[in-house]
Amino acid sequence: AYTITPSHQPGDDFDTTRVYSYTGKLVVEKLDDEKNPLEGAEFVILKKVGEDKYEYAVLDSNKKLTGWTDDETKATPIVTAKDANGKATASAFGFDVADEVDGKLVMNTYFFKETKAPETWTINPQIKEAAFNGTVSLDQASADEEFVGEAQFIDSKLVQLPFTGGMGTTIFTVLGVAIMAIAAALFFATKRKASK
Repeated sequence: AYTITPSHQPGDDFDTTRVYSYTGKLVVEKLDDEKNPLEGAEFVILKKVGEDKYEYAVLDSNKKLTGWTDDETKATPIVTAKDANGKATASAFGFDVADEVDGKLVMNTYFFKETKAPETWTINPQIKEAAFNGTVSLDQASADEEFVGEAQFIDSKLVQLPFTGGMGTTIFTVLGVAIMAIAAALFFATKRKASK
């Protein structure tokens, strides 16, 4: 960034200030328990702001970060779909890789949380860090590659309970009710005889 003269031309006697603004893309991959791609899972992106306290990413229609909210219901979900490599991924961009604090760059940490699993699959309850593929430093004039923070989730199938209904149970139900009715009739008949 340059300070400029009133005629909007850089002046030789003006100081320059370097401004660091490395933003990255976050990508989550979803697999089933046999490592096959799993589409249709929903995730939200979080950042930690205190002990067990998180804020949630709000994204625009292009999946670019526009802000943060402390209300998870207002977070913008991203949904996994097959990408060009055949993987089931969801992504968002515009996330600062690092912030300058007291003259040092501090890497930011972001997380994914699954909020909805595809039908017949369970939600993976873990909150996973989006691990960036590189670091930045104050000596760096430019980024050599796009910064990507990635995480991977594996889901399991919902357990199917055995089916216990059907015609076979009807016979036993009717038989059971009949036996109970006969037992009740015999009980009251013997009670009447005993009272005479």
